[in-house]
Amino acid sequence: MSCKCGVHYTNSLVVTYFNALQREDHQLLNGAVERFYAAVRNLGNWKVKKISRGVNFLAHNSAKWARYHGSVGELAVSTMDEGVFMDDTEWVPDPG
Repeated sequence: MSCKCGVHYTNSLVVTYFNALQREDHQLLNGAVERFYAAVRNLGNWKVKKISRGVNFLAHNSAKWARYHGSVGELAVSTMDEGVFMDDTEWVPDPG
């Protein structure tokens, strides 16, 4: 049985880089690409596709939360505000 996987991302540069068979060295994306390929290598078919932030608030909210908190690398989901996980509403930081 062949599994299919679609990954949606809001950044065109990242989508292009992840899908490229031959890619130039990119210091900020190399590690992420290696981890991604390790995770999907047993799937029969996968593709990274561009999606608008307007229809994918979860991705937008996660990036916004990480920037607001100065987080880099893997995000600890347990430390994130509940509102970040709303997929139809933009997350707004709690003022206080």
